[in-house]
Parts: sequence; structure tokens; C-alpha cells
Amino acid sequence: LPNVWHPPCHPHPLTLNGPSMISALRIVFEEVLRQPMPELTSETAFSDLPGWDSVTHLALLLAVERHFNIAFTSAQMVNMKQVGEMIAAVEGANG
Repeated sequence: LPNVWHPPCHPHPLTLNGPSMISALRIVFEEVLRQPMPELTSETAFSDLPGWDSVTHLALLLAVERHFNIAFTSAQMVNMKQVGEMIAAVEGANG
């Protein structure tokens, strides 16, 4: 399948936090959703992102996993609804 999307892989420090983490996530989100993102906060709901649907939700999760070289649990993937929850999961995976 020639048009299969593959998550981008951009090595970044795994200890990003605060504004740096949100900036890194915004870059990943823009690449996955292929459009500019509004300002992200920890309270931003994924369902409020332009172009979001259940398929792009999975693509976002996979891209973030690859970007930060982590793996979310199944429970995290199902229950993650906001950017802040994603940040906590990434930081938790990096110990």
C-alpha cells in the first residue's frame, strides 16, 4: 500500500517537560494531522483538535510513542483524552 502513513521519528530529549513537552507534542500533532494546531494546553481535549477522529487518535498515540521511544499501556491508550494526560503518561514512561 503506497499511501500508508508512518509516524514520524524525530529524536528529542526524553526529559522534556512543561512548555518544551507541549511544543514537541504540537510538532508531532501537526505532522500526524497535517495541519496547524491551535495553542495546546494540558487541558486541551484531543476531540477538540482539528481533524481528530478515532483513527487519528491512534495515529497520534503511535507517533508520540515513536517520537519519545516509549510504549503506552492499553489502558492509557483507551483512557487518554487530554494533552495533560499524555504528558503525564510520557513522563511516567521515562521514569
